[in-house]
Amino acid sequence: MRGGAALAAAGVLVLTPAPLGAWGLEVHRLITDRAIDRLPVDLRPFFDADRAFVVEHAADPDLWKAMDLRGTLGVEAPNHYFDIDGLGSAPPFADVPHDRRAFIDKYGSAVANRTGRLPWQMAAVYARLVDAFGRVGRGAAADTDTRYLAAVLAHYVEDAYVPFHAVVNYDGQLTGQRGVHARFETALVLGHAHAMTFAAVPVRPVPDITAFAFETIVDSAALAAPVLDADRRAAAAHPGYDAAYYAMFWDGCGTLLTRRLGEAASGVASVVTAAWKAAGQPDLPAARVEHLAPQAAR
Repeated sequence: MRGGAALAAAGVLVLTPAPLGAWGLEVHRLITDRAIDRLPVDLRPFFDADRAFVVEHAADPDLWKAMDLRGTLGVEAPNHYFDIDGLGSAPPFADVPHDRRAFIDKYGSAVANRTGRLPWQMAAVYARLVDAFGRVGRGAAADTDTRYLAAVLAHYVEDAYVPFHAVVNYDGQLTGQRGVHARFETALVLGHAHAMTFAAVPVRPVPDITAFAFETIVDSAALAAPVLDADRRAAAAHPGYDAAYYAMFWDGCGTLLTRRLGEAASGVASVVTAAWKAAGQPDLPAARVEHLAPQAAR
């Protein structure tokens, strides 16, 4: 979510403190926890050894956004989205450059800044994770950095699976549906988490992290319309966004939401596995170490 203003509408079913970004803090942690379960047998013990640390820090980038921190690519907020449908191209957006410099050259800095930079933030953190895996493989004391970078990367990968992080109408503000972002990504998830069963989507190769990011974002953009339709129907019948609204909203897009959460967990596992393989599949310690302050926060 861009600024968190839409969260008030989600208060009916949110039982935890108000989240500050895509999927909500608790939902990011939920997805990351499921992602660890899907890692290959040679990689999972490294993350199982300190699962709570990885799961907890998967929410950190939303905290950076709330504090208006600045990273190597600029202020934090645009790192969380890429409004691919606002570039004057038609799906599947094949003419949108994947190279950031080429993208800026084509559209100009103003459009580039407005569109967001999620694909390139994913690629930047991925490169640092590859390096961290390599350092662990060479015997460096980089376990905490590696796990931390994996958690941060998980956050951005998960953001790419949110339909409203891929479209200009990111909060229903263009269709009179303000608050739909939080109603879908947070309230609906937390209100029905007990009934969700994530499909075991297989881990897949990721030969190009930027291409993977674009592919995921294109898929997300296509899902915004059915979610908006489900919200529109539910709100027309139950304009107070009460329990009856959420029940009808769930009926309209619960299957889509559950599928996307499962795909996000497998996407995280796929990307982390790809980073480990790109580092040469080093042997990793399967024991927890005492935490030092991570040196590779962003």
